[in-house]
Amino acid sequence: MKTKLLLCFFSLLFISQYAFCTPLLPVDFEYVVDGDTIQVNSNKSSYRVRLYGIDCFEAKQNNRSAKQAKYFNITEDQVVCNGIKAREILKDKIGQQHKLFLKVYSVDHYGRMIAEPYITDFLFFKTNLSRYMNKSGLCSTYVWKGMKTKN
Repeated sequence: MKTKLLLCFFSLLFISQYAFCTPLLPVDFEYVVDGDTIQVNSNKSSYRVRLYGIDCFEAKQNNRSAKQAKYFNITEDQVVCNGIKAREILKDKIGQQHKLFLKVYSVDHYGRMIAEPYITDFLFFKTNLSRYMNKSGLCSTYVWKGMKTKN
């Protein structure tokens, strides 16, 4: 009796964790733009996706890379080198996968989707690419001020 009760409890616990999940949008992966931006395709339309909650070093010299160099007290060349590393880490993690799953939050002022992309690692287990990149050490946590979330 105890065994059946425990089995029922853990079954309900396992199932309930997926009952209230936000649906994930399946998309086709195209390419990595930089450490915090990817290009995807859905219904024959191409979209830029900014990874939710992170800001990586720039992979090219521009106004933003100059600001990052000043903020982190490093050279602009170091910023770009770190940005290229971040892009390569994201490329390597996605690898040969063609399907990604997005949890879309909003659209930014550049017209990019703000989303958490997921890849399937093993069976149905998914890796959150935003968290993965944040743990790489080449991206910092970033919160968009005034962003309206979709939940």
